[in-house]
Amino acid sequence: MGRDPYAGPVSPPQTQSRPRDLAARIVAAVFIGSALAAFYELRTYRRHVIHLDRLEPAWIDLALAHLSLWARTLVWLALPTAVAVVMVFRGRRRFAVGVAFACSLSCLLWLAVDARLMRITGAHVHTYLGFALLEGGREWGGDIRSVTGPLLRVGAGAVGLLVAVWVLVLAVAPRVRLGRPRLVPLGVLYLLVPLALIGGRGLGSGPLVLERLYEVMPLRTTLNHPARVPGAGTGGFGVSADEAFEPAARLFADRMEGTAAVQFQASGDGLPAPSRTPHVVLFILESFRHDAITPSTMPRLAAWGARGLVADAHSSGSNRSDMGTYALLHGRWPMEFEQRARRAQREAPALLRLFSAAGYRTTLVASCPFTWQRMDAYFDAPPFDAQHIHVGDLSWPDRDRACVTTVRRILANADGTPQLVVVFLMSTHWSYEFPAAYGEGLEVAPPTHWNDRDRVAASAMRARYGASLRFLDDELGAFVASAASPEHLVIVTGDHGESFRDDGVSAHATKLSDAQTRTPFIAVGPGFPAVRRRHASLHLDLVPTLAHWLYPTGLEIRHADGIDLRASDARRDFLLMSPVEGVWHLALVRPERRLLMRFEAQPLVGPRLRLVGFADREAFLSPGFAQPPDRIAEWTAATQALLGEQGDADAPNPRRGADAQR
Repeated sequence: MGRDPYAGPVSPPQTQSRPRDLAARIVAAVFIGSALAAFYELRTYRRHVIHLDRLEPAWIDLALAHLSLWARTLVWLALPTAVAVVMVFRGRRRFAVGVAFACSLSCLLWLAVDARLMRITGAHVHTYLGFALLEGGREWGGDIRSVTGPLLRVGAGAVGLLVAVWVLVLAVAPRVRLGRPRLVPLGVLYLLVPLALIGGRGLGSGPLVLERLYEVMPLRTTLNHPARVPGAGTGGFGVSADEAFEPAARLFADRMEGTAAVQFQASGDGLPAPSRTPHVVLFILESFRHDAITPSTMPRLAAWGARGLVADAHSSGSNRSDMGTYALLHGRWPMEFEQRARRAQREAPALLRLFSAAGYRTTLVASCPFTWQRMDAYFDAPPFDAQHIHVGDLSWPDRDRACVTTVRRILANADGTPQLVVVFLMSTHWSYEFPAAYGEGLEVAPPTHWNDRDRVAASAMRARYGASLRFLDDELGAFVASAASPEHLVIVTGDHGESFRDDGVSAHATKLSDAQTRTPFIAVGPGFPAVRRRHASLHLDLVPTLAHWLYPTGLEIRHADGIDLRASDARRDFLLMSPVEGVWHLALVRPERRLLMRFEAQPLVGPRLRLVGFADREAFLSPGFAQPPDRIAEWTAATQALLGEQGDADAPNPRRGADAQR
């Protein structure tokens, strides 16, 4: 028996093989390996990431979902597989097997690791590559090494599985005389899987299932885009409604240009002298959950907040730091941030312009740099008059302590000049840091994200976050106790929320859910009554609220997207938004339901708002929330009212008030 002229990746036994036989076995190995990868992906997404069971999928839904994932992988592997087949017939068998196996392994490793990372953090591999490679990313991403153990284990499992498949197909199958595979039928079957996907994805309730899958697919192709297949794009109305939202899409595109900014106008020349000039301190806590300030977790802040305005349903408007803080400082929806950040002449945020005109000195104090995601476009000096950034080798808790000390020093040395101090603290960001004393007697998790497989760690991760909250409660509680005078207005809020599997994932920047977008808001000081706001409030309300606080009369505010929180507690619609890989994810939030959408600026057809579907508070699509087609006009009008440029903030606002038809 002659020596086999080709060798697989695991040195299969020597056997004779005709070129057509070897080429067919390579195709079969790719075919089987990709099918198993799709099964693993679907299992992971269904059970741990998007909870497909909430949609009550029928067998055809799950079959189409598996087909979608499988076809996507086959499309990515089509070119290297074709190259391998050609190389076999050209006599380069070793090279052919090596190329096909290497490409299959790379694709399978990426999918397996990505699915596992989605279970742990809710984000993709490429998200953390950004943290690792971009300037400032490691500071904001934390210690990624804490999740490498589970990723290495699933990677090793993927390698072992693929090696086993190739050994069985290339080596064992010829030994047991299962018959020679036929290249042409296998090639036709390879093509039929993507073709069947195109023809079958619109069946039954498939679009909802596939929409959820598409959101978590790490590798995307046109084939997988829900808008490209029959039945998708109905958006929960039962009929296609994308065209009805075209005016809103154009408004969104106009807002992205960033041509307008909040304007403050008085009846005379320039702004008058403000009616009050106490010091203002704005504390922004990273990843600050909406339920953080309670008597059990942060007792000092809870007791202090009862003396002022507390917003019980406050939202940052996004699940990302750059978007949430933009709305907070600029008083506008954050879709214009990218264009403003690119300009050589950066315009100061509305909040800084307002207080500078009132004679305040503005200072930024932070325990992190802001080079990540271009946040230095508005967290920098200028536009702040001064800044104190505490970084270096200090831990986040030590930096936060230094920040609070710096604020005390600034206020003590004010020399009669009113101060606006914006303070950004990091201890509550993943991996939730705190001094050792705050973890004594508690079963807290190590500094890592909750590994979903080890479910016992869920409570430990919450305990870790709670220890970080108690540390900040002591630091800020001591500060507000010393600042309890008519000369100080202190505001405490977060840049966004944080999820502990409330919405199926951990951390933030993945879903437009309440867990990731809601955050506390408390303002205590002169002019702020002791009230609780029950209805939705937003970060972009801060600018008009403080403008009317400084100037109770004689001031007009134009192009502000928010309202004065002291004067109104009306039910209102609002938007959530977050950019992901060049596509804006949006949610129009109305009582008890939200409409998920995606904005894309398509080169040939222009801007489009493509409807995904109706979802609950944690952004899980729900067929039970579907609306009849005659409600389309109502939802389009609500979206346009929110995106349209606003004039006088005191004028009747279409955003306020409850819809009697709901």
